[in-house]
Amino acid sequence: MRSPNIVPRGAIRLSEAFDRVCSNIAPDWSELPQLCVMWDENVEIAPLGDEGSGDNPYDREFEIAYRAETILRSALTTGALRAYIHNLRTGVDLELKPSEWGRAGETVGLPSDYTSELMPGPDCTLDGVASPIFIPREEFEKWLGRDPAALAFNAIAQSVAEPRAFSLEEVCLRTGLSRSKLYQEIEQKHLYARKCGNRTLVLESDLNAFLNALPNFQTGTTVSMP
Repeated sequence: MRSPNIVPRGAIRLSEAFDRVCSNIAPDWSELPQLCVMWDENVEIAPLGDEGSGDNPYDREFEIAYRAETILRSALTTGALRAYIHNLRTGVDLELKPSEWGRAGETVGLPSDYTSELMPGPDCTLDGVASPIFIPREEFEKWLGRDPAALAFNAIAQSVAEPRAFSLEEVCLRTGLSRSKLYQEIEQKHLYARKCGNRTLVLESDLNAFLNALPNFQTGTTVSMP
């Protein structure tokens, strides 16, 4: 259950703060959803595995969201920014624990005002009711304006690891596993996948971790098809 989705005057919602960071990283951020729709409807998709095309807007959307989430979670964890929920009954703003912003989840980015299993963070519930998370707007604007150039798409590549992600189709091609087998491994939490919009993606680092954790092949073992 969620409380009325309102925040105090002079506050910025978590999802709005995330969008602002994305827009600072890449001014075309707001155009990407429409570009993704056009890609799905009108663009002839390049053959899977063609990493040189660079035209897929989903790849850029993922990269920007991943970087923005990394930056914002870091600021919230270190105390450079402080997040709150509002107690409607008492009128008191309650600060959320900074240390609990450190873990990312299956959802790429911070597109919601509520933490959850898919978008981890501090518990935002009061008496079993989820409250929207917000940041004091003045504090956020000062933080964002302190060094705008540092959030630029090109500049930030030096401080945030370059993410590389594969669709399930690409993972199938790279590993030889079937799509149903991948879903089984994800369901059993052997393979970690993330969601960006309606896409399921696997980070290269998570795919490598999955492959490295597989048991060694033993001579005489019966080989089964994926």
